[in-house]
Amino acid sequence: GRLPLATGGGGAVEEGVPRRSSLALRVVWMVANAALLLLWGTLHQGGVVPALAFLQERQSADGGAPLRHVIFYHTYMPPLHLLALPASPAARLVVHDLKGASCGRLHELVTRLHISDSAAAVLLAAPPHTAEPCFAVGNGGGGGGGDDQLRVVRRFFPHLHLDDGVEFIARLVTKPGAFLRDWQDAFSLKLYRHVVT
Repeated sequence: GRLPLATGGGGAVEEGVPRRSSLALRVVWMVANAALLLLWGTLHQGGVVPALAFLQERQSADGGAPLRHVIFYHTYMPPLHLLALPASPAARLVVHDLKGASCGRLHELVTRLHISDSAAAVLLAAPPHTAEPCFAVGNGGGGGGGDDQLRVVRRFFPHLHLDDGVEFIARLVTKPGAFLRDWQDAFSLKLYRHVVT
């Protein structure tokens, strides 16, 4: 006969397998599941929901504030129902999901938003290693022909972004000192305000 190996497990354990190896297999299975729960249930994209909660709180507190555009860049699609936005077209918060778009696409959207309403605040929610290089000196763009910058509003930790794993590992290998010094940034989602000077 066969014994099932708990819920969600793969396969089964033969009755003829010695008890010691059966126990070891169960322990390995539990440790692996605990590690995956920590990684995928907490760390991976873990800053998106707290960022939405922060935005919802700010939106409620600022009732009559000017329009805000929030761009989610290199994150999972934000679950917008958490913002509890009114269904009316007069909503004061507009969310844009750029997924894994290029820096050029990000600059196009930022420019268009600043041109369409110069009083509107443009916020960017993104992992620092994907957003900050887009606004480095020499990249031009933004809303002001190169005179644009990002100012950090808030950091949400932990947030692990694995979609750009190659770039992440390259930074770790080429600049280990900077990585160790700024490790919290490497595992955070930042909310920036885009400013045209």
